[in-house]
Amino acid sequence: MTRQRSRKLFSRILWFDQDAGNDPVAAVPAPVTDPVPEPPPTPEPEVRPPVPVPRRVRSRILSLEPQPAPQGEIYTEHFGLNARPFALTPDPDFLYWPQSHQRAYTMLEYGIRANSPITLITGEVGAGKTTLLLHLIRSLGSEIRVGLISNPHGSRAELLRWVLHALEQPADLNESYVDLFSRFQNFLLSEYAAGRSVVLIFDEAQNLTAEAL
Repeated sequence: MTRQRSRKLFSRILWFDQDAGNDPVAAVPAPVTDPVPEPPPTPEPEVRPPVPVPRRVRSRILSLEPQPAPQGEIYTEHFGLNARPFALTPDPDFLYWPQSHQRAYTMLEYGIRANSPITLITGEVGAGKTTLLLHLIRSLGSEIRVGLISNPHGSRAELLRWVLHALEQPADLNESYVDLFSRFQNFLLSEYAAGRSVVLIFDEAQNLTAEAL
């Protein structure tokens, strides 16, 4: 009984607010709130082994199916030309005939018809000398045997091997200069007996030495 009475007296104690002029204020019990439930535990993520990525293998064969050919060329369709110009190699079909080229071609043709020992034409790089020579070779008949030696260099024996190869004649490395010259001379005699002439054309002859000339 004494313990319960003490609790009742304790609950009736008056509290004094100093700022409010010591007016008695009854103690208000704190509201009772429900306990906040704890959040459920977060499940740990499942660890899975890494999936192997297939390696991409590149192949040089892009497609086994034949690719369609281009429908048209810009030179033939857009500009209306019959063939594609501007090839990397000299093409006598696209030979331009200014007066300088006409004079050079006349000199070459006259030298062949007149059996001149040497005929020489000179010109700047890219002027069309090789194209002019190819047109000359194509215009000659079967009565003239032509040997074209492009970019010749070397000694006399090496140059003579170039000449024999251009005329489709054998020239072994072990043969001496005398043997090579004898074969070349016999070839000239056989062609002359058959009524044919032999013409040697040296393209880029400035690369030859004075001894080879």
